[in-house]
Amino acid sequence: MRLSFRTRLVCTFCSIAWLFSAAVYAYFPEQQRQRALSALRVHAQSVATVLSQAIVPAIDFADVDPDGLKRALDLGRQDPELVYLFVFDNDGSWLDGFTREHVFPMPVDKEHLVTLRI
Repeated sequence: MRLSFRTRLVCTFCSIAWLFSAAVYAYFPEQQRQRALSALRVHAQSVATVLSQAIVPAIDFADVDPDGLKRALDLGRQDPELVYLFVFDNDGSWLDGFTREHVFPMPVDKEHLVTLRI
């Protein structure tokens, strides 16, 4: 059976359109995911930098300044994307911190935390 020129032309362009749409469907969501992860990484690093600059003066001296530490934690509470913040000294003793209620409905053990040293 011989197809007409018009039918072959339509099938060719439909095949090209299908291949193009499949490539777009596969490529662009992954690119958006990578950009979103990159933006999240940059935001996390900038928040960590700002909070570390605010927390260090409160814990840098021989004794801990509780008022300065509370002010630094209040700065962290203003960011709605910051889920939790815990401050430990060099010995691993817990100094202060906060969590959002919907994230940790029960007390958090120090052993279950992932720590980031800046």
